[in-house]
Amino acid sequence: MTAGGLRGLITDPNGATVADATVRATNGATGITSEATSTSAGVYVIGSLPVGQYHVEAQASGFKTSVTEDVQIYTGTVSTLNIALQIGEIKQTVEVKETVTPLLQTTTSEVSTNVEAHVVMDLPLELSGDRRQVESFVFLTPGVTGSTFSKSFNGSPDLSQVAVVDGIAFSNAEVPGRFYTYAPPFEAVEEFKVSSTLYPAELGRGFGVANYTLKSGTNQYHGDVFEFLRNDKLDARGFFASARPIVRQNEFGGTIGGPIFKNRTFFFAAYDG
Repeated sequence: MTAGGLRGLITDPNGATVADATVRATNGATGITSEATSTSAGVYVIGSLPVGQYHVEAQASGFKTSVTEDVQIYTGTVSTLNIALQIGEIKQTVEVKETVTPLLQTTTSEVSTNVEAHVVMDLPLELSGDRRQVESFVFLTPGVTGSTFSKSFNGSPDLSQVAVVDGIAFSNAEVPGRFYTYAPPFEAVEEFKVSSTLYPAELGRGFGVANYTLKSGTNQYHGDVFEFLRNDKLDARGFFASARPIVRQNEFGGTIGGPIFKNRTFFFAAYDG
């Protein structure tokens, strides 16, 4: 389960729950809309939402339409957004902007860490002459130790990780839990979530789960090219070193994505060489 979700409570100005309210969540990048209807208890749940920012609209008879902008959905996480409707006509609109759904979840006991896109791109990586690996960020999660070859979660045995890529379980028959060799290109990863304790049963049977979300095309064409160069000729010699260690790393590639049919079908491709 890589997609996220949205749930919450619909109430009126007195705090009473509102049944049969229609809640629509529209992805700001792709324009795809998902919707749900609140129950008799005023609860709504929208599942299988791709990672991204959403425009959320709630409507009910006898109430103004509530519009909430910039609601963020994270990998494998059901976010909570409670909506208070105001009395009025549906054609009237109440807008709430710059809403950030909290990563702190009160509806689950799962212990996990979300590594978002800006963190993936901004934080420095441990480099060893091989290509850059997004899996190196797994060790930002409390309780995770070891190396990219073999990781331990909260003192668990080695080789006990389960990796999930866009909802599909990744397995290596030779080295269980190893993701390093066949990881997707660094620039292809949107964000990922590392769960170490009390995660849902559908995520796997390992001691820890790394859940990766790959980037997707949107309604606009986007792309980039990159060149990552390391060479000892450009490095300074260490103060106590008699010579500079030989370092040769030349990594290049690019990404491109966009619409095939706007608001419906998209493509994304990445190359790393």
